[in-house]
Amino acid sequence: MHPNGFVFPAKTDNSKLGHISEKTGENSFWRRITRHAGLYSEDRNQNLTIHDLRRSLASWQINNDVDLYTVSKTLGHKSINTTQKIYAHLNSDKIRDGVSTAASALELASVKSTNDSPFPKLKQFAESLSEDEKIYLLGLLGAKNSHSPYNCEQV
Repeated sequence: MHPNGFVFPAKTDNSKLGHISEKTGENSFWRRITRHAGLYSEDRNQNLTIHDLRRSLASWQINNDVDLYTVSKTLGHKSINTTQKIYAHLNSDKIRDGVSTAASALELASVKSTNDSPFPKLKQFAESLSEDEKIYLLGLLGAKNSHSPYNCEQV
């Protein structure tokens, strides 16, 4: 970062704000950068802007669990509410994941309370086995335990 605090500082004193701007002239700084990077298009709506970089930085921060206060300060927003309004939609996946996790836990808890087995899927699978398959499975499970009456070598 430049000593004046800007990532893209102006080379001349002509800049009112001290940083480069997105002038549209043929030899403008930003056009040269985007052309060199292969990001320039004759269609203005397709061009990468400095503001796109700013929004991407904020989005990456939020998606990587940087707290909203830090993102707000990074962007220079005077109020955290501004940041919250603009980037609130990025938290919807996290909210959805949280609700899904809670719903799964509730479902598991309800299955456990209505079924004697703490592992209903395993119980259902075991019940679907033939007698020979059950004996073989018990032998596999008891293979490490030499005291098991269902040792694999016996099957």
